Amino acid sequence: MKKLALVMVFALIAGSAFAQNWRANNVGVYLDEGAVSNCGFGMGAVDCYLVGTGIETATVGGFEIKLTVVGPAFGPLNPVFPEGGINLATKPGEWIVGFGTPSPVTNGMTTFMAFQLLITDNATPTEIYGDHIYFPSLPNSGAPGAYLDGADYDIILPLYSATGDVVGGGSVPLFTMNGGCGVDAQDATWGEVKSLFR
Repeated sequence: MKKLALVMVFALIAGSAFAQNWRANNVGVYLDEGAVSNCGFGMGAVDCYLVGTGIETATVGGFEIKLTVVGPAFGPLNPVFPEGGINLATKPGEWIVGFGTPSPVTNGMTTFMAFQLLITDNATPTEIYGDHIYFPSLPNSGAPGAYLDGADYDIILPLYSATGDVVGGGSVPLFTMNGGCGVDAQDATWGEVKSLFR
């Protein structure tokens, strides 16, 4: 019984970190390039990162995804891609980006794009949702995005939502500002967790 209670406590204190779908080829929007925080509070210009986790290739040659911002914010603004990156999309919110030089993957992670959101109101949540582009490269994958293997551009792999809505993106945001963030797991030490069972 104590083991079951311990598992439940870990699930409660972990917040959004345990909500992620820990399988290969995830994509999410984060406040850091280490893909730790996909939820925060604030106003004004906020630096954000579109990060791939669990990436299965050594390098990435490009990506595609649709990002929809819902709430009192403008963006993505001022996008920065890996070396030689160019966005070829023509529809609003869509990103079809090819990299001039394949971008390295380190420990299964790569940053597809850095950008800013301009948050104009911190009393109302701002969310970013991921979805597939109008003509997706992998129409039957159900994944909101895709990426190119940097070693072989004929290989296109799916990018699944890192926040739990694996099929199609859509109903679960990739990122939230000024909304319901989970409790930070780093606030509780192992000793504090163990003391709950004494």
